[in-house]
Amino acid sequence: MDNNIKNQGGFSLVELAVVIIISGFLFATAITLYQQYLEKKRIYATQAKIDTLNSAMDRFFAEYGRYPCPADSSLGPGDVNFGVETDCSLAPPATPGISVAVGQVNDDDNLATKVATDIRKGSIPFATLKQGSTLFGQDLYQFEYSIGADDTVDTYKNKFTYVLTERQGTLDYLPRLGAIEIYDEHGTAPDNLLSRNPNNNHADYVIISHGEKADGAWPYYGNTQLGNCGTSPAKQQENCDNDDTYVSSLRYDTGANEFDDLLVFRTWANYFLWEIADVDIDIYNLNTGNVGVGGDDPQEKLHVYEGNAVADEKAVIDATQDASVLADEYCIFNAGVPGGQDCFTPDIVAGTGVNCDALDAANSGNVATVALANNTLNCDTIYNAAQNPTCGTGFMNGFTYNQATKTLQPNCVP
Repeated sequence: MDNNIKNQGGFSLVELAVVIIISGFLFATAITLYQQYLEKKRIYATQAKIDTLNSAMDRFFAEYGRYPCPADSSLGPGDVNFGVETDCSLAPPATPGISVAVGQVNDDDNLATKVATDIRKGSIPFATLKQGSTLFGQDLYQFEYSIGADDTVDTYKNKFTYVLTERQGTLDYLPRLGAIEIYDEHGTAPDNLLSRNPNNNHADYVIISHGEKADGAWPYYGNTQLGNCGTSPAKQQENCDNDDTYVSSLRYDTGANEFDDLLVFRTWANYFLWEIADVDIDIYNLNTGNVGVGGDDPQEKLHVYEGNAVADEKAVIDATQDASVLADEYCIFNAGVPGGQDCFTPDIVAGTGVNCDALDAANSGNVATVALANNTLNCDTIYNAAQNPTCGTGFMNGFTYNQATKTLQPNCVP
């Protein structure tokens, strides 16, 4: 009887300990998985917010022809300029919430020419973006889109950092190419950036969530920058210092490559080849390379294949505007010869520096331009000294010019 009772007893202390240990492992694993789930949820929610901001940027650009300039990151709710863009055409305000770095704009596809330009760093100007959601005075997006202060903070309750090539925030400069250098975790330009232009690793603007560690972030309610940028991992330092270089990397949780930022960038792509200039009817070409007319491999900025560049003199816009074809030089294309060959400048035809005045003064006004050759004017006397052709007793019904003798021969009738 006693043996039967012992056989029906509960867990021993050893067995109970094993159960507790296994349960602890399972619980710890469940906690880790749940934390990973929450982190993924934060990342997806932050990405969704960035997508909304990118759409708002597109709408603003479509209406105003530029991107909004960054707002002052040090301002918070209650400040009249909270979420309002600064003016990229003016010097930046003296505030810790705005910083400026100098970058280089590639002026052509071959990177042969670079122009220094400023890069402005601040926060998302949500108030200005909301204004940009109206088109020609009509709020076409009021039911579908709503840009507010909450849209400009990530899931860690910190403001998104917004960095813009300053010339993209004005209407004053062309070409509108980006000056913000973007690199991936390997120190090379990201593939999706190079696919737009194999020679260019520059972006127009970037939007950054500084992640859970928040190195370089500005809190929504605070006016003091978070984190210690000087001691953060190298890749995260690039996104919180104030130079022209930023990193778009995969996430790393530990070690020297630790990185929890989420960065997206926008680079210029020519969806349309031509754009109307301001309020005039003039148009300009958006392509940063060469444009071909009648061919698909242009070798010059404007390359006309086997044809003519024609300006219709009747195509007059108003009394002060005549049709014209404007160029610094006119050349014949020759493969391998930069700028072509047999070039001449329009000044030869229309300028005041080359003319027949000197020869004309010595020949009593009988000189005219007879040809344009070898980049010079050919001047010649059209007839010899003053002539007085007569017909005697008949009368003259015309005259003929003799090129060889440069004399006028009267046509006489009785």
